[in-house]
Amino acid sequence: MAKAISLKQPFAWGAVHGWKDCENRSWYTDYRGPIWIHASKSPDNILGTEPADWAKERRKKFFPGLPPWNELSFGAIIGMVDLVDCVTVEVAESRKKSIHQHGEWCFLLENARVLKKPIPWTGNLGIFSIGLEPEDDMFLPQGKK
Repeated sequence: MAKAISLKQPFAWGAVHGWKDCENRSWYTDYRGPIWIHASKSPDNILGTEPADWAKERRKKFFPGLPPWNELSFGAIIGMVDLVDCVTVEVAESRKKSIHQHGEWCFLLENARVLKKPIPWTGNLGIFSIGLEPEDDMFLPQGKK
């Protein structure tokens, strides 16, 4: 059965577009392999922001290519990545991973793929199993993100 993890926006978008190669958690996981990225339903990270805020220089550095907030998906599976390792932040830093590392554990992500169309889905805590198996024709071609 396929695995999934919920991330809040804009971090879910960043993971499936390949610029967020490190997901930070307070807990360790043994899981390695493909994992669906679920964009959580909660817009907590972006409430109170205006579309103009997304164009500011700081956001461009941390969220390159990010669309306007009202174009982000919520409460849906939006893509897939490969979870290749779970390391401490010190190890992630020594491997020169992205600027997105902090906290106790870093889930190292590679091979980002974006779904052609988000699939509405209810998220869950932790890494959870879902009955959705990936097929090549579900994803945008690499470079067409």
